[in-house]
Amino acid sequence: MNQRKDSKYFLYVDGLKAVACLMIVCYHYLALYRDAVVFNPSIPWVDRFAFSPVFGFLTDSGQGFWNYLFFIASGFLISGKKTRTVLNLVKNCLMRFFRFALPLLFSCAVIWLISTVFGFHNSETSSLFENPWFQTAYRNPITILDIIRAPVDVLLFGRSQINSPYWVISGMFYASLLIYFLQFLTRSLSDTWRLVIFLAAAVCLFFCKKVISACLFGAVTRQLSDLLSVNRKTSGITLFFSILSIFLYMWVIYRRPNFAVFFFICFFVAFFLFVDKTQPAKKLFSSRFLVWLSSLSWEIYSFHWPILCSVGSLFLLSLSPHLGLPVAYGLSCLTCVFLTLLISILYHHSLAKLSSDLNAKINAMLSNTFSKHTPGA
Repeated sequence: MNQRKDSKYFLYVDGLKAVACLMIVCYHYLALYRDAVVFNPSIPWVDRFAFSPVFGFLTDSGQGFWNYLFFIASGFLISGKKTRTVLNLVKNCLMRFFRFALPLLFSCAVIWLISTVFGFHNSETSSLFENPWFQTAYRNPITILDIIRAPVDVLLFGRSQINSPYWVISGMFYASLLIYFLQFLTRSLSDTWRLVIFLAAAVCLFFCKKVISACLFGAVTRQLSDLLSVNRKTSGITLFFSILSIFLYMWVIYRRPNFAVFFFICFFVAFFLFVDKTQPAKKLFSSRFLVWLSSLSWEIYSFHWPILCSVGSLFLLSLSPHLGLPVAYGLSCLTCVFLTLLISILYHHSLAKLSSDLNAKINAMLSNTFSKHTPGA
C-alpha cells in the first residue's frame, strides 16, 4: 500500500521506509534463532552479529524499534494532506479507511492462499528447537469469513490473527484520523502553535499509545522540516542530535529500558531532519533501488511472516535431518527472502494495482458527493 508522494522532494521518505521494512524482516528472521529458548547447535557468527552492542542496535535487539521509523514516515506523509473544513475532515477519514481496508482485504486473501497451498508448519518446528514466539502463531486455520472481516478486525479492533505484523495497522489508522482532526482544530493557528500542540499530543500519547505517538512525531517532523531553513548549520545541528540520540539510546536501553523507545523516536526525528536538509543523504535515500523497494513495502511487510511460517518451516523440517539445523536455518531464510520478493512483485502488479484503481474511484465518488454539499460548489 503506497502513499501518494507530495512531490519528488520527499522521495527520500520512501527510501527510509524501505530501510525500515528491510530491518523489520531482518529482525523477524533473526528472532527465529535469537529468541529461541533452545536452539542446538548454536550459530556463533549469528551470536556475534545479533547480540553485539553495535549490530544488536541495527538488528533491533528484540525491541521492535524499526517499526517506529515506519510510523514516523507514515505521520510525515499523512500530515501533508490539509484538513480545512468539516466535510474535508470526514472525506479524509473515509478515504484513509479505504486506503487501508482494500489492501488488507486483498493481502489477507493471498495469505489464505499461501496457507491453503503450503499450510503453516511453524508449530511442528518444536521438534527442532523451542521458540514460543514463533511456534504459537497460526494456531487456528484461516477461513473466508476471517478474510471478509479482516479490514474491520484489523483497523478498528487491532486483531491480527491472520498476520501477526498487522498489530501496528490499527494504531497507524487511528493516528491518521487524529492528525486530520488536529489539523482541523489548529487550522487558524500559527505554524508555531500548531507545532506545539502536535508535540504535546505526541508526548502525552507516548505513555499509553506508542504507535499513535510515533505517527504524531512524524507529523511534528514534517512541521519542523517546513519551519527550518535549508543550510549547513541546520544540517550540522540535526546531525549532532542524531548522534547524541544514538549514544543516549545505547545508554538508556541498558539502564532504563522503558525509555529506550522514546530516545529511538527522537533519533529518527533528528535523522529525518538531517536527511531532509542534506543533499547527499537525500540523494542516497532517494536512490532508484530504495524507492523501488519502498513501492513493495506493504507487500514485503504483509507476506514475509506467513511465508516464514509456511515454506520456511517446511524447509527447516525437511533439510535439518540432512544438513543440520544451522545450515537449514540459513537456507530457509534465503528461500523466504526470494519467495517474499517474488510474491510481492506479482501482487504489486496485479491486486495492488486493482486496489489503487478502486481507491481512485472511491475518492472520485466521495469528492463528487461532498462537492454537492459544499457551499458555493
